[in-house]
Amino acid sequence: MKSIKFSLVNPNDECDLIFIDNEKNKYHIFTDERGRNIQNIDKDFWDKFFFCKLIKVEYQGEQKRIVTRIISYK
Repeated sequence: MKSIKFSLVNPNDECDLIFIDNEKNKYHIFTDERGRNIQNIDKDFWDKFFFCKLIKVEYQGEQKRIVTRIISYK
């Protein structure tokens, strides 16, 4: 589990939302078909993530960290 916050939209891929942790490591949430298997993501998340101070997630990968589950957001 990792705590992240929204950083930016990938300038080379508008469906790739980049989030960062306190150490500035990048995490990716995709808004297209690549992200359809993210667990616990709901319609409210898409309206609120810009303003969240803390999002807890699970992810896979070490070079490119892909979010696989939203645990909580506020």
